[in-house]
Amino acid sequence: PCWKEGGRKACQNDPLFTKMEADKQNLVPAIGEINGDRSNFRYAEAPTNLKYTQYGNCKVYTDFKAKRFYPANYSKGWIARSYLYMSKTYNIRLSDQERKLMEAWDKQYPIDEKEKRIRELL
Repeated sequence: PCWKEGGRKACQNDPLFTKMEADKQNLVPAIGEINGDRSNFRYAEAPTNLKYTQYGNCKVYTDFKAKRFYPANYSKGWIARSYLYMSKTYNIRLSDQERKLMEAWDKQYPIDEKEKRIRELL
């Protein structure tokens, strides 16, 4: 994939990347500061004793040292379904660890009516 050969900039003229980037199932509203901090860090389960103080009342945490991002529980199902969709639709390889985490979150945090409605509108 183009992003592994020069990053996002290398993908500017790649039609498949353009399609993936514009896929509404992959677009999720996010707070800019948090999205920027998360960068390309891997998602992970947060340690149980974690103090969520970085972003006010947002129950997310960016571990800059470990390069991990711990999302809020209410976001985990949506994240998982988006990852699994993109992997299946565009043949994006997830590591075994990523796939197991996304499958676990998909089961643990099932789709609710709000998400179902939003995804139908997309």
